[in-house]
Amino acid sequence: MFHGFTYEHYNLSDYIDSLFQEFPAMQLVLSIGLADGVGNFVISDIRLGDAVVGIPTRKSATAFGTSFDGLGGEGRLVWEQGPPAALAVSALSKLEAMLPYEDSVDGCFSVPSLLHPRTFSRPHRDLDKLFLPTYLHEHARSDCSVCEDSYLIRRSPRETGNIVVHQGSIACTAPPHASEYERCANYLGELGCLCVDQQQTTPFGDFPCLLVRGIASYFDTHPTPQWRNYAAAAAATVARRVLAEIPPGEDPADYGAGYLTQDYLSVFNSSR
Repeated sequence: MFHGFTYEHYNLSDYIDSLFQEFPAMQLVLSIGLADGVGNFVISDIRLGDAVVGIPTRKSATAFGTSFDGLGGEGRLVWEQGPPAALAVSALSKLEAMLPYEDSVDGCFSVPSLLHPRTFSRPHRDLDKLFLPTYLHEHARSDCSVCEDSYLIRRSPRETGNIVVHQGSIACTAPPHASEYERCANYLGELGCLCVDQQQTTPFGDFPCLLVRGIASYFDTHPTPQWRNYAAAAAATVARRVLAEIPPGEDPADYGAGYLTQDYLSVFNSSR
């Protein structure tokens, strides 16, 4: 999106539609941004600085909009985003096969790190704090400096500082009331959601999309601004790697609908 773009002022579907009208040869909408991780170990060990690529699961769509009807209200689905573009799915499959054999994905950080080492450097892991979902944070403050460490979830440190890429559903919802975070997190966890984008609340429309989100904070805790730059760079790195696996001039028609139907569309349809 252009500098100064805010979701509140635009219908995203209309904006993307205008892009396709202006650039009819465009084959893929790549959406890169930040999101809040949902700390559900049953689904995935999400940590700050990780990246999430949106794909449908057996429980929910690639991305979905939710609404919570006031205090104590039940969550409900407002819209659902279909599977990612077949062109992107093929690139994701190639990248997924390569990742276990590479020493580091952080090699793509070489240019921004050299130009702005402090801006894009990875924060210390002690700044990655995940609290029990039952703990009510002091939301009047801007950080977790006075939150009780006795409610922290103890996690084993990772062996490397590499970017970890997760694939799953992305929820889009407006920030709930402070006292409703636990209930909202439980609801989203039941849907198999990996992260929450609280900035985007409108659907993308029926366009070939790929969504990548960097995890800059946890959904039910205070914001962690010190992770924002690194998480944004992580999401951009993953997106760059996906694009690198798409040969120049690739024709989306070469993949056909059958490719998506076999690998992802069937999963999406079975969850509806």
